[in-house]
Amino acid sequence: MQNNLQRTYNEITKSTKLKIEATEDSEIIGCKTDSLIEYFFFLNFFSPIEIDDKKPQTISKRTGFQIPQDVPKDLLDTKKDFTTESLIYFLPIKPNLRISEIIGFHPFKDSSKNIQWGTSDIQIVFPVKGYGFIKDEIQVASEVEIKRKLVVEWIEKINTQIINFNEYLRSEIKLCIEKRKKEIELNDEKYKNISKRINIPLQLKIDDTIQKIQLDTSPLIKNIKPSPNVVEEYILDRKKVLDIVHVLDNQGRQFEKTAMTYKSMYEEDLRNILLVSLNTVFEGKAVGEAFCNRGKTDIYLNIDRGNILIVECKIWKGKSEYISAINQLLSYLTWRNNYGILITFCRINNFLKLIGESFDFVGEISDVRNAMKRINDSHFISYHKLPSDESRNVEIHHVFYNLFTK
Repeated sequence: MQNNLQRTYNEITKSTKLKIEATEDSEIIGCKTDSLIEYFFFLNFFSPIEIDDKKPQTISKRTGFQIPQDVPKDLLDTKKDFTTESLIYFLPIKPNLRISEIIGFHPFKDSSKNIQWGTSDIQIVFPVKGYGFIKDEIQVASEVEIKRKLVVEWIEKINTQIINFNEYLRSEIKLCIEKRKKEIELNDEKYKNISKRINIPLQLKIDDTIQKIQLDTSPLIKNIKPSPNVVEEYILDRKKVLDIVHVLDNQGRQFEKTAMTYKSMYEEDLRNILLVSLNTVFEGKAVGEAFCNRGKTDIYLNIDRGNILIVECKIWKGKSEYISAINQLLSYLTWRNNYGILITFCRINNFLKLIGESFDFVGEISDVRNAMKRINDSHFISYHKLPSDESRNVEIHHVFYNLFTK
């Protein structure tokens, strides 16, 4: 089992180093070593399996019917003898999206195969009654306690290995980044020396960090073919939504590169800068604090035949306010508004951990439909039913930017 885990981490470490080697020199030199380490570590680390003490452990009863293959045919009329009863024990764990991978390289030894590993709980099935047997409460209680103890011991054992290998992964990432920084610095120094020797100034590479996104001239809205006796309806083309996110992302990444510049700015100041970027591309169609449905929204992108795309900008202030921001954005949307964007500026440490936790608790919102999707490390999508029209699905883009400064 140890070899499987070691092999997995060797593969992860190798692929992570390749990503570091493929990263632009300007990003390696321009970012702090600690920030780069956290970024690349977050892409591939394994979270330990943690029992969630805040949630109750529960049990439930399951009944069924099963005829063993070796039962003589003359006994098949007495079907009551083949009823089954089982007890299912639920051990809650904190959400762990990679638990199936953990089980893959270090399976729990259970010959009965009566255990299921979910992302939020562990389910253990205990047969109580079947053909030719029935267990009393003492037997079942004893089996539950024994199996629970074995599961907890296994979790503790695998967690120790995960923690050790995570530390190994982090140290390898650090060595690789430091090596690249040193190589880049030496290479830059070499060319500076060449410039001095030949007495010709070295032209600095122009870093065109803010570029206009080239959008084609096709309409931002897509016309849905009308049905008889149905009013013509328009929706925003999803590809254009991603183009707009790209425009916003250009400016958002500039915020991150010069975080000290924006250290004292409030939500409104950051929003106004984003508005400038949008209006550069959309020729004045983006407005701030426009009235929409139930209140004022931060950014309102005015599209022909209707105001469709709504953007909210928030500074991170905790889980409850983040969920409140999602509900606020949903309340602004109408049946014509099938997309929304929530931009969050964070000024706290452990940025990537915060995004992972945000992904988890957005998934707990009861009106989320279908599956959530990760676009990249700081951008994910959730699907919701519209509060004002439950037959309408809406897509919310969650985008985060790190403005943390010491």
